[in-house]
Amino acid sequence: MNQPEGQTPEFDAKWEAVLKDLDLHNQQLVENCHYSIKNFIEKISLFECPVHSRSVNFVTDEYPLVIGFPEEYTFSFHYEILGEVKILHHRGAGFDPDQKASWLYDEFHKIDNHYEHHIVFSDGLEMQIPFVFFFVRKQFWFEE
Repeated sequence: MNQPEGQTPEFDAKWEAVLKDLDLHNQQLVENCHYSIKNFIEKISLFECPVHSRSVNFVTDEYPLVIGFPEEYTFSFHYEILGEVKILHHRGAGFDPDQKASWLYDEFHKIDNHYEHHIVFSDGLEMQIPFVFFFVRKQFWFEE
């Protein structure tokens, strides 16, 4: 489902069904979740934002995930990690590992006493981040 819209009527129908399922999932999640997750889901859309920093070490790296448009703003993600960040690699049409990565899609899941944030990037990398608390900071571009 990571191909451009308008391919075929069947594709468009499947894509609409996926979006409807995601909206239902998010509606159910925000009814009983932490404010930071609800705020993120309701106010921030990051589709096709460039990735500037992406690390699997969310415990020690100061800026493990930074995305956005430097001429406007960037978002840095900060998590209180509960376990290991899982990394998956997707291949196929719509994923290009040779291009600079951008944010494609994300979902939150409530699992027992914690949450998971699943993020899929345009280069095929997927991060599954288990956490108990997170926040996103919107900021202007910064220099290292």
